[in-house]
Amino acid sequence: MKNFCILLSIIIILLINSVFGVETEEPLKEKPINNHEPMEPLNINEPLGPLNNHEPIEPLNHHEPMEPFNDIGPIEPLNINEPLEPFNDIGPMEPLKPLLNDNGPIDPLRAKYEEYYYLIHVNDTSDEISYKKKKRQIISSNAEAAISEIHNLIVSNFDTYQNITLLEELNQSDSYLRKRDPKHHLENYGESSFVYPIANVNGKTILFSYLTGNLLETVLTLPNIIGFEKRVVFQPEDSSTTYYKASDITSQTKWNDVNVSASSPLHLSLISQGKYNSQLIGKYDTNYYYPKSGGKGIDIFIFDNGFNFNHPNFSNTDSRTVRCLIKVDKGKVSSISGKTCLNNNSSNDHGTKVATILGGLYDGVAKNANLYGIEMTEYSTENINAALTYIKSNKMRSNKSVFNFSYGGFYNSKACEDFKSQQELINSMVNKGAVFVASAGNNNALVSDTTNDRYHMPSQLNNVISVGGVASKELNDISSSLKRADKSNYGNGIDIFAPYTVKLSYRTRDSKDVSYTGSGTSLSSPIVAGVSALVMAENSTMYFDTNTMIDYLTKIGQKDRISNLPSNTKNLFVNNGKKIVYSMNNVYYGCGINSGLKSCGSSKCCSDDGYCYKSSSSYCKTSQGCQINYGYCSVVYGSNTRCGKGYGSCKSGYCCSYYGYCGTSSQYCDAGCQSNFGSNYFGIENFIIPYISLKRYFNVLLLSSKFLPFIHPYNEKKKKFPD
Repeated sequence: MKNFCILLSIIIILLINSVFGVETEEPLKEKPINNHEPMEPLNINEPLGPLNNHEPIEPLNHHEPMEPFNDIGPIEPLNINEPLEPFNDIGPMEPLKPLLNDNGPIDPLRAKYEEYYYLIHVNDTSDEISYKKKKRQIISSNAEAAISEIHNLIVSNFDTYQNITLLEELNQSDSYLRKRDPKHHLENYGESSFVYPIANVNGKTILFSYLTGNLLETVLTLPNIIGFEKRVVFQPEDSSTTYYKASDITSQTKWNDVNVSASSPLHLSLISQGKYNSQLIGKYDTNYYYPKSGGKGIDIFIFDNGFNFNHPNFSNTDSRTVRCLIKVDKGKVSSISGKTCLNNNSSNDHGTKVATILGGLYDGVAKNANLYGIEMTEYSTENINAALTYIKSNKMRSNKSVFNFSYGGFYNSKACEDFKSQQELINSMVNKGAVFVASAGNNNALVSDTTNDRYHMPSQLNNVISVGGVASKELNDISSSLKRADKSNYGNGIDIFAPYTVKLSYRTRDSKDVSYTGSGTSLSSPIVAGVSALVMAENSTMYFDTNTMIDYLTKIGQKDRISNLPSNTKNLFVNNGKKIVYSMNNVYYGCGINSGLKSCGSSKCCSDDGYCYKSSSSYCKTSQGCQINYGYCSVVYGSNTRCGKGYGSCKSGYCCSYYGYCGTSSQYCDAGCQSNFGSNYFGIENFIIPYISLKRYFNVLLLSSKFLPFIHPYNEKKKKFPD
């Protein structure tokens, strides 16, 4: 039937043509190209009209004659709209037969040289000392003759240029400056905008011009032209601009834009890239990548023993607030202001160091967040409770508040009853959209030891993110796998790990600027608090509290990166969302996200660990984690519900959630979605939207295993010490 319809259509068209006399189109070869009239032969003896549709080039005759170099008399100004008179007795110039023929311009592709900017060497026997004695350089007779002839060549051959715009730019830029200030230039560059002297050295004048390859060949035959150089453009040797691609980063992270802090300390670069493997990367990337928002609009309250914010790390107060907020002593709150608030317990500058890690312009995580110092004369429950009460009533903003506690100690279950009011305050603030983060301690012990009845506080309070530390003193500590720092606490109850050792600069209590290298979970906690601020600022329409934040940090973090954790410890290392691993020298030995997004090609596959294998290898199956975007992969489908490494891919149109289940809702396709095993068409901006209303009005944990066991295998955040 289909063929019959086509045949019928052809017959109808032929009948119409025969009845109405419709002529078929002429063969293309018999018609002028693009329906234009045939081009008339080029007459090189006629002056050229304006370039393209621009106005005619203004004649260069609006200056006084140049000062003569010798006794040959004043040099007449150049008029680029008509050929120049010969400079000496060589006679009028012949038309450029090598450049033009009966069929029009010669194909520039046949030229020996390419169309580009060139430095032309002119033989100049003038004494260089005479140049130095003048306030402005004097153009010698040889150079002026060369300029005159090259200028005429350019004007007579405008239509031979492939990129006339670059030539026009020389003239337009020069005309603009001359109209604004005729003496704008510090040197005398003559009257031509198309060719002019830029230097004089060793008996040579160096001219600068933009020439076609054929024009350059002709110029090299002119008198006193003794050579040329091709223009060279260097690149700044700031390695941060040469090996990463911002669009790849924003695509992978879903950030609105990215900022890069070059040559950053290890505690920053480590949290903004995936697994570093020296066998895949030529040189470790020391850049710190973070969303351009940088925590802007988020308030971070730092509970500590005093602060000195008078350091360049806190110099960007034109775009954020950095100051002391209150002082608390024996439970009494006093108003303070300014950038310095210190007491007798501030001798170790602990609070200043923590604040620098949180939001230092050079050494901090959230460089644009508001920082409020809460000066406590002691880390005591009455001071903490009084400060929380004041902030809750006067300063806290829902969904924009992060609290950092870099202190703690061990207590038995009976002593933990003394934290009841603090727990109640924290709960009430979390219900209004606050995020609490605390250090897990440095005792090489279980944070929640039910056998020995020991619990680390306040990190084991409910609704507090507990942070342990990984070794991060030097590159060797992270070159193969991450390891828990020797003194960092561990065990069930720790939510996430962060770098344990940091390097920073700060101003001491006695106003000395010092460089500091230190270790401890007191410095790990502000890293996680800073990342929390980045997440909240970048996703301002999403609801966050402690529980939703730890869920989000789990999804964008790096799981199973730490090699020496016991099985009862959550194996999660903090990441700010960027997983691509770049090499500073742009040398890669692997593939995929851990090796600069390099591909293995169509005949090999990229394994889960970032190595290229022959397509017949077992590593080339998606069930083994084969990276489908960087080479060949044999797609293996999982069961109806499970996906990820060890299972395989979801069927078309389904996302593979962070926890390895196939589905199509935002809970499957949000942050942490494993795009290698399924679609990711929702984007993280839709994450937890349904959860907001349920959390606020019904006070249930939609993401807990009680409600969605197929999404969230971790149970609702357990109470970390007995009632």
